[in-house]
Amino acid sequence: MIIKVCGITRRRDAVDSVRYGANALGFNFYPPSPRYLEPERAEALAAGLPPGILPVAIAVARPGEDSWLRLPFDVIQLHGVEDPRQIPDTKKRVWIATSPAGARRFPGHEVIIDTSWGTGTLADWNALESLNRPYLLSGGLTPGNLGEALGRLAPLGVDVCSGVESTPGIKDRDKLRAFLKVAREHAAKNGDENQ
Repeated sequence: MIIKVCGITRRRDAVDSVRYGANALGFNFYPPSPRYLEPERAEALAAGLPPGILPVAIAVARPGEDSWLRLPFDVIQLHGVEDPRQIPDTKKRVWIATSPAGARRFPGHEVIIDTSWGTGTLADWNALESLNRPYLLSGGLTPGNLGEALGRLAPLGVDVCSGVESTPGIKDRDKLRAFLKVAREHAAKNGDENQ
């Protein structure tokens, strides 16, 4: 199971996320975001990760902008894609951020259900119950609702950002620990501790 903490801006939050059980960390490369990091800073944070932790570059598809493809990250989480033809040709792993309805437009790609854009807006769980394809779940997850989400749905992984923050870009250690405890316990119970 992929357990991702997104919007990492500080080394302390990266270290805590890994210590408490995350196996993927997201670094935001969208300049208007309060969680934006300069590429050099993100690379330095990602370079210090232990083996087995998946660094994910969060990017927005914009005409003429694909500098994030040159970043040394294994996975690109791409927002703002409406059509598969917008997806760049790359050997990197690409997760398309979309809605439950939009996921059907990308049958040949990995999808992450995320229309929240870091605002904490809950995904449409009712629509996800009938989504007959693999996906990662994001959008509005918190330590308080993660257990319910995992009980109702069967995502390949979960992704949290604002649900474990004190302010945008700054993680709350207690919320982070609580969220990751629920996620790891679910993964262990279901024999799905690997990414």
